[in-house]
Amino acid sequence: MVTIMVLGIGIIASFGAFGGIQKAIQYSKARTLSSNLAHEKMQIVMQKPYYEILVTTNPAYDTRFTPYLPYDPGYFPPETLLEGSIRFTRLTYIQVVQENSGVIQVLPPGSGDTGMRQVTVSVVWQNGSDYRFHSLQNVINNPNTIMSNAVIKGRVSDTLTTAGVPSALVDAAENVGWRDTSNASGDYTINLAPGTFNFVATAQGYYPKTVMVSIAPNTTVTQDFSLTPISTGTIQGNAWVNNHLVISQVVASTGTSGGLEFIELYNPTTSAWNIASNVAANEPAVWPVVKNVDDVIARHLVFVSSYVKSNAYYLIANTNDGSNNCTTLTAGGTVVQPDACWRYVNYPNHAIQKPLGSGGGGGISTPDAGGICLANSNSTPPSSAGKIDCIAWNGGSGFADFNYAEGTAISPTGATGLIAGEQFIRRTDTGTVINLAHGNAYDSGNNLVDLFDQTTFSDPPRATASGTARTPIAGTPVAGAIVSVNDNTSSPSSTTLTGNPPYASFTVPGVATGTWSVFIDSGTSSATIDNVVVTSNAITRIPNTVTTPTWPDNGVYSSFLSNNNLVGTISGRVTNVTGGIISPAIVVTIGGASATVGASGNFSIRLPTGTYNVVANASCANSSYESQTQTNVNVTLGDVTANINFFLAQGGKISGWITRDGTNPLPAVSVVALDSNGQAQATEVSGSNGQFLLLNLTTGTYTVQPVLDTKEMSSPVSNSVTVAAGTTVSAGTFTIVGAMGSITGSVTALGKPIQSGTLIVASTSAITVPPATLNAATLMGAAYYGGSSNEDGTYSLDVRGSTTSVYTVTAFYMRLNGQIPAISSGTRTNITVNAGLTTSGVNFSW
Repeated sequence: MVTIMVLGIGIIASFGAFGGIQKAIQYSKARTLSSNLAHEKMQIVMQKPYYEILVTTNPAYDTRFTPYLPYDPGYFPPETLLEGSIRFTRLTYIQVVQENSGVIQVLPPGSGDTGMRQVTVSVVWQNGSDYRFHSLQNVINNPNTIMSNAVIKGRVSDTLTTAGVPSALVDAAENVGWRDTSNASGDYTINLAPGTFNFVATAQGYYPKTVMVSIAPNTTVTQDFSLTPISTGTIQGNAWVNNHLVISQVVASTGTSGGLEFIELYNPTTSAWNIASNVAANEPAVWPVVKNVDDVIARHLVFVSSYVKSNAYYLIANTNDGSNNCTTLTAGGTVVQPDACWRYVNYPNHAIQKPLGSGGGGGISTPDAGGICLANSNSTPPSSAGKIDCIAWNGGSGFADFNYAEGTAISPTGATGLIAGEQFIRRTDTGTVINLAHGNAYDSGNNLVDLFDQTTFSDPPRATASGTARTPIAGTPVAGAIVSVNDNTSSPSSTTLTGNPPYASFTVPGVATGTWSVFIDSGTSSATIDNVVVTSNAITRIPNTVTTPTWPDNGVYSSFLSNNNLVGTISGRVTNVTGGIISPAIVVTIGGASATVGASGNFSIRLPTGTYNVVANASCANSSYESQTQTNVNVTLGDVTANINFFLAQGGKISGWITRDGTNPLPAVSVVALDSNGQAQATEVSGSNGQFLLLNLTTGTYTVQPVLDTKEMSSPVSNSVTVAAGTTVSAGTFTIVGAMGSITGSVTALGKPIQSGTLIVASTSAITVPPATLNAATLMGAAYYGGSSNEDGTYSLDVRGSTTSVYTVTAFYMRLNGQIPAISSGTRTNITVNAGLTTSGVNFSW
């Protein structure tokens, strides 16, 4: 039995090991297949004519991975493939790249042709409950690129110190692919084609500078840039958040016996609060606590009004007339109608504290430790998750229950608890006096700091019903919030707690002179202060009288954060190639957000964290200027991603039509526009109607031509057109002879897809069985087009389109006849294929 048990354990263990081995084998198989599929697609793309490898202009993303996997949803759409009984998705992504200081750098998709394009193929599959991917990357060069036989070089220096400026970017505004980053000494070198261009030098903390330079073939031009430092100032302020109700006053008795008592709430938020969404359940409840009798009771309320208006007070009193009607109370010479009263406590009884002796209506001759909690549940006692605000105080027989205190409990005068006529009242700010003009909103989370203990009742109660409202000038200090400015020069700062009582202050030095926006972010809460004017070598405190919003009161530099889920910023500047302001103003688009460039050329857009494409003048909305895109711009929490700058050249568009016979449109033909130096400036693909529209072209003369393979011909071969700013010029009609089409279908045996693959052959001549061998006759005869079906039984075969020829298509299926391999075939005749179109449904079955 022992032996059998040991053997059993061994067998069970081997089952577990076998499961692990099986998973490893399956993953290895999937990994190998994915690699093969990636290499296959890479080979297919790399064999295309260079200008048919179209750049991905608007990538989509597979969000199942971190970072997201980008892919082309249009020119190279995702492919679903079945291999080895595993379903794969193949993604393709094409980018413009350029060498910058020895590093391959990705450029915006609208950049002029650099002669280099980066191809990324990713293959995705599911492995158990997880998803895996394998990526392959390569760079293809344009064999017909015009030689970059001109050179511009020079030095970028500081105007004041003459020292070299490192990491300055110098590029041609007309083609951002011609660029270089200065080294530690400020030196740069750019290889480019001959011509006249506007070169722009930009660097952090400096004003940009633009110089027009003409460069002849086989020459080197030296062009230095002297950059002027941006003058700066400093921004200071305080940060608060008001996101919950607070208890603003507590009075246990206004007299020695049978006196009034009340609790006052204040709403510092920008929205009304309903403290009784379920009136019968009275949620959230007000929880009185009396230490010496362990009295923890949910005091149900009679509501006059259940809403606390924004910046208003809410009064709860013991003025129940015994019939559950809340009557007015007079305190501090003021008659007030409470918003609610205790349902089971009738005046002059008490809900906050009870006497220890007998009798229900006596005074509070024996006060003790106690507290008040505002919570959004009726559990006893309220959980920490349900608490909104709490106040606790010590008494004659001991200390308050610290579950009901925030920070340190209040120690009332005389240490005898809350006595008759004593009043706890919340601060309006960090000052030492109560400012009755503003709301009692200060809440550092420490009772001993947040509230005053007044032994003589002096401040009258306030209620929503009476219409009393006060603007808050403080709240909960926001420590650790990130403060940033969209000046493209300064670095983000953060708020820190200072003072006693504490407040959260910030200082942002090195802010460029000018008018900016300031962003304060903490988690999902943020604030934006616009129209902040910064002067040289001066401190600007915000908000102030000219900012938006303005300060809450004279000399109060308090910014209030709200929950708006905007947690980062992208900012920059848009000008023409000479640095001038563009009119009408350019619109910058980022995802679904957009902003119009301001009068000074600056823009800023607030966004959640993530990676974005930033587009200036999308679709050439301002038709007199080109469109530019910067890709993969990151937004991080509370930070400003600055210096996303655009220098737009004047531009126009070129339209045209591609046809297969002068009458019918021919889709999916690539068209390129070459400038006077033979440099490709735009590529596009004809649509289903045969039409194409080349965008983003700077003014000048272009040669427009279709991109064809060696067996295709175009009439005319090319056309020359001149583009003027804001115009669309026609390049005419191009008729393509010999363009490709495709034949698609399926292969099945006994009603099921043939997984092992079949050979598919198409020709305009008869096809022998088996196919004819390669010889002089077949080489001189009609073309044969061949391919293999996929594992799912489908196939696609590219053939030359024709309006006069028909194809014969034959499928060859090898299978076993007993132990002998045998080839079965099937033939379909009279298959017509039009150029640029697909003839589908050419199926075979056995």
